[in-house]
Amino acid sequence: MLNPSIYRERDCSGCGSHSDAHPRECNTLENGHRTLEGLVTVGMVDRAIAKRLARLVRTPNRILIAGNSPTGTRTLRQALTSQILLSERVAVVQDSPSQRLSEEARASGILAARHMRPNWIVMDELRDESTLIFLLALNSGQAGISTVHADNSGQAIQQVVAAANQSGANPASSVENLTRSAFDVLITMGQATNGIPLVSNVWSVDRRTGEYRVDSI
Repeated sequence: MLNPSIYRERDCSGCGSHSDAHPRECNTLENGHRTLEGLVTVGMVDRAIAKRLARLVRTPNRILIAGNSPTGTRTLRQALTSQILLSERVAVVQDSPSQRLSEEARASGILAARHMRPNWIVMDELRDESTLIFLLALNSGQAGISTVHADNSGQAIQQVVAAANQSGANPASSVENLTRSAFDVLITMGQATNGIPLVSNVWSVDRRTGEYRVDSI
């Protein structure tokens, strides 16, 4: 039986060499400003919203964070990952500081992560057809967190569909249905007048219509 661990692709000093494409066991956690409390301190997240986000990762959820650079999607993803209880097993598939993973490496990483049977799979930006494998994992009941570059909730869904179906090999309507059923929560990011990234809205999916509605915080 594995000890409570977090799987990391980076920030794992002292853990030895590893393949960037394959998540692996490590006890390193993000800290400092990459915690929810740290984001509250710098004004990126309202305290009431931070409490709501903390609740989201205490139970299995499928979370998509949407925003354009530099609205802090990656920083929020790292903060949510660090918030996941230490008793949870987390697989992270993301670029290393020195290497941007290929589509094949990302797909391989997701498949390797699923074999580890983690409680959560955390993936960086959904940008290529490895997105489809991630969506299939989420639709099987796997909890997960990822990000997409988009200005709003509607564009977020469109961008995920476009990434997952770049080859056009699958009917667009089928990929859109797969995308809409993959996520429970959509977090949209914006930017304050002082330039600080901030969480603008937390949306939850209406399972009857597949549409997203803004949550009451």
